[in-house]
Amino acid sequence: MNSLVENWKAYLEELVDPSSIDLSSFAIKDQLNPQVWVGGRLRPEVKERLIEIANDFFEALELPDVELKDITFTGSLANFTWSQFSDIDLHLIVDFNEVDTNVELVKNWLDQARAVWNKSHDIEIGGHEVEIYVQNETEPHISTGVYSVLNDAWLTKPDKEKPTVKWDEVQEKAASLMNEIEEVEKMFSSGETEAALEYAERLKEKIRKFRKSGLEKGGEFSVENIAFKTLRRNGYLEKLSKLKDDAYDQNMSLQESRKWQSFMNEAAVTPEQIPQGWKFTIKEQPNRVVVVLKDHRDKGVGKVLIQNDTRLPCIDALSVLSSYAPKGYGPLLYDLAMELSGDRGIYSDRTSVSDQAQKIWEYYEHHRSDVESFHPLELIDTTESECVEDITFMFGEEWEDDPLSKVYKKKTDKLATLEALRTANKITFV
Repeated sequence: MNSLVENWKAYLEELVDPSSIDLSSFAIKDQLNPQVWVGGRLRPEVKERLIEIANDFFEALELPDVELKDITFTGSLANFTWSQFSDIDLHLIVDFNEVDTNVELVKNWLDQARAVWNKSHDIEIGGHEVEIYVQNETEPHISTGVYSVLNDAWLTKPDKEKPTVKWDEVQEKAASLMNEIEEVEKMFSSGETEAALEYAERLKEKIRKFRKSGLEKGGEFSVENIAFKTLRRNGYLEKLSKLKDDAYDQNMSLQESRKWQSFMNEAAVTPEQIPQGWKFTIKEQPNRVVVVLKDHRDKGVGKVLIQNDTRLPCIDALSVLSSYAPKGYGPLLYDLAMELSGDRGIYSDRTSVSDQAQKIWEYYEHHRSDVESFHPLELIDTTESECVEDITFMFGEEWEDDPLSKVYKKKTDKLATLEALRTANKITFV
């Protein structure tokens, strides 16, 4: 019980403590950012540069029949809540119906276009990054500060009055999402890149909907929106995006490595990890070996049978005629069988091979430096034409790259598994 309690306490200590989240950047300022504003209006040089950036992006969209209605500046830099972490949120206002009547399709396409632009460009003004958005003209302004860059005038003038924010709820919400992002990081670090990618994509969508819901219900100072900004200002949104990209890259470019890493994790059952009371029993005969894995009740839970195939008398190696095992023990049983075959080696059943068994043979062929493989024709006197015909018939002619057409032998540490099991008292010969 003490161990359980200690593990639980350790787990809790790993969680993000809401009180540890830095919210200092949300303090209300006495004035608008002086590097961007002067006398309550955009600095002329800032205005000119923002119009130039917006026009460059809009022209790149190649929409000659669509009018750019306005360019607006919004977000915390258009308010008294700005900080060093604030972006210049530059919105291009257009009528989506002028692009296509399928407004949802237009929105998705424009979101993709602006995401590519933002990712490809690193433009800063006054130390603040410029982020471009494309907004439908029918979409309402939610922000408490909205400035028309084209008309050089406020559409919604910000109020310096301190807003009411439920900071304790902000910290709780942010901490919960931070914990989820750290869970993605743990998955990625442990090699679960496919699960990490799926979780990261799901979490990004969850955070997007979470913020959107908050803006619609409570506006710019909603708990959801402030929690979102807290994630960004504490580096967690950047961490999540990087984890998603890294997981995607590994998923796409290292599929084989990941598959075998997963297999190696399964295969890593060592004699020391075998449960108390479990053991292997081995029965050896001249051309037949049976290995049985028994649990603490002396019940057989795994087995591998190797013996000479009477259809191929000229092959000295032994065929794995049958096998089954609990998860993680299959490779260990096969290793035992290979060591017990000595210099004869083992090969797959010529009648049928399960998916799990096939993975083991592929693993031996491509990822075991202590194992060597041979085609049976390399191990016999090829002047015996009848034997060659039998082997060609049973193994096929296209065998060079087929792991199921090989004989496998240990070339180093030939009794490593047997000796380890003997040392751990996990093996009995009957």
